[in-house]
Amino acid sequence: MAKKDPRDMVAMEDLLEHRAKQVEAGLATFHHMSQQVDDLQRQVANAHDQIARLDTQIESLKEVVSIYESQARHYQRERDQAVADRAVYESLFASFQAMLRAFKIPTTPLVREQSEEEAFAGRLADGLREGLDHVDRAAGHAEYGNGDATS
Repeated sequence: MAKKDPRDMVAMEDLLEHRAKQVEAGLATFHHMSQQVDDLQRQVANAHDQIARLDTQIESLKEVVSIYESQARHYQRERDQAVADRAVYESLFASFQAMLRAFKIPTTPLVREQSEEEAFAGRLADGLREGLDHVDRAAGHAEYGNGDATS
């Protein structure tokens, strides 16, 4: 076997050292990139979770809107029914007023305010009625109390 030249050995060591540095740099780049890939995968997973939460929130808000729309439709039907009822009553009153005119009945108010004298007379009459009722009750109890009741 031939002896190796020491210059070739130095060149070989430089080459191995250069290759080792390239391998180290490649491994460092690989580790750095794999860490970035892991970070990006976590970010993607978090984004998917947030999308799922937001989709759930959107569905919930759609249900709330649906409930409010249903209530609005109900209130509109209720309003429409009230308008229809009012139209019926207005036509009834219009026909009644037409009958009053046809029979020439005056359309004066049926209720008027009481004067002070009329109010006093009403209170006096109410008081007299209460007094008479009290007397009648007392007389009725007296008859039953004696045992003379024949009814």
